[in-house]
Amino acid sequence: MDSASLEPLTLTSVSAACAVNSADARCFPLPLSEFEEYMLCDDRLSHPMVIVMLADVSGLLREAEFRASVAALLRRQPLLRCSIQSDGGRPAWVPLVSIPDPVIWQCVGAANPSESVPAVEPLDVRAGRGVRIRVWFSPVVSRISFELHHACADGISAVQLLNELFVEYSSRTGGVSTPPSQTAAEAAEALSSRSPLQKSAASGSDSAARATPLSQLPGKLARLLFRRPVQIADSHQRRHENGSPAAAVSVTVSSHPAILVHSLPEHVVGKLRTAAAQQDVGLNDLLLLEIFRHVTDWNLQAGCGSDRSWVRIAVPVSMRSPRNVQLPACNLVSYALVTHRMRDSREPRRLLQQIHEKTMTMRSGRDGLIALKIFRLLRRVPWGVRTFLSLWPCAGTLVLANVGNVIRRCRLSLPLDNGRWIAGNISVERICGVPPVRPNTLVAIGFTEYAGQLHVSLRTDGTRLNVADSEQFLNQFTARLEQAAVMNPDGPG
Repeated sequence: MDSASLEPLTLTSVSAACAVNSADARCFPLPLSEFEEYMLCDDRLSHPMVIVMLADVSGLLREAEFRASVAALLRRQPLLRCSIQSDGGRPAWVPLVSIPDPVIWQCVGAANPSESVPAVEPLDVRAGRGVRIRVWFSPVVSRISFELHHACADGISAVQLLNELFVEYSSRTGGVSTPPSQTAAEAAEALSSRSPLQKSAASGSDSAARATPLSQLPGKLARLLFRRPVQIADSHQRRHENGSPAAAVSVTVSSHPAILVHSLPEHVVGKLRTAAAQQDVGLNDLLLLEIFRHVTDWNLQAGCGSDRSWVRIAVPVSMRSPRNVQLPACNLVSYALVTHRMRDSREPRRLLQQIHEKTMTMRSGRDGLIALKIFRLLRRVPWGVRTFLSLWPCAGTLVLANVGNVIRRCRLSLPLDNGRWIAGNISVERICGVPPVRPNTLVAIGFTEYAGQLHVSLRTDGTRLNVADSEQFLNQFTARLEQAAVMNPDGPG
């Protein structure tokens, strides 16, 4: 960390420092990558492509030091201080002359900050508003909501940004921390190599990249378009099936919570790991199995779908490699699709093994490269990405994103107390997050492991699922996980 970054900067003072410098002049305008353009095209006011992270902290969170830490973070992260401009050609990142203040600080008085959650709200990333940070403050505990446009960064980067923010805050409140080693100029220059397709084409050594010729992509596109996945039963369908009056759904997205959270304690997480190990699979495989079974039961109870209906889970796949470990926050992610029929849930042991086989292939990165190649193919055609999205009304039944162990995902060190970060004068008690949802994909689930707990976060489409049904969906799913933790070791169900 350079000495200037330790100064108590305000957003006003950092704005002047963000005028286009020599490094920016060399690196920008920077064309959007395939995944970034996909996230930009899929962004809607009703369904904003915004990742939401929550961090609960104990201790007196100091406002001046926190705002200075945010300013230093934004100065170092190139894509968070850029707007997107098109000028009739491909959209590109362009540095802002001044950074809008992203911090909303609210004192909650005697209320419990952990009961505060952000509503679903868009971010105008084209105008350079790619991040919004809310703080619900009390002198004893506070909650931080870190909202990040998905065109700017993926879920792992969102966790790493929180890590860097707490390191900055620690450095200003008497804590010991490992500062970032990369300057803002070095970060900007590194972004030119962020696309996995650029690396593959440049090196010519990635066998996974060559495994799927371009000629095969139209067939894969056709299967995506015509093998329609079942949608999760919404509030209207559930009320219609049981004969009760339909509960209201959100008229506007701003009235719907952006995240609901349920945390599983450490002893339950340990039992889930044991149950997975006894079946020679990973914890993520077991989570995928249980969400398949949960969606099937949820839909059958509402009279939606049939044995032949496809349940398709979109799984974000990290495309990180040792070559890009020092990249600043950006999208190093793609998607893999795990698809099975609803009837497959009747044979959970067999389904679990099939899921395990699929996740093993996902680790190679081949599925992720296929998706990125499809995006690259589409954007060669005018309006190709937008046209594809309009023809793809239901991308998947739901999205399941597992960041894994938060501390292991991060590059910067902070002291630990019982597995919790100590950032100067505060302790970070919980970190959780959830990806966005798109139209007709009513549910997104995010998993984070922190301080021994497994945090299960939920985002739902508030125009289709009301808050009561969203909470029931989450509660039933976590209850299923708790049940799976104490099942017979021979296998689920």
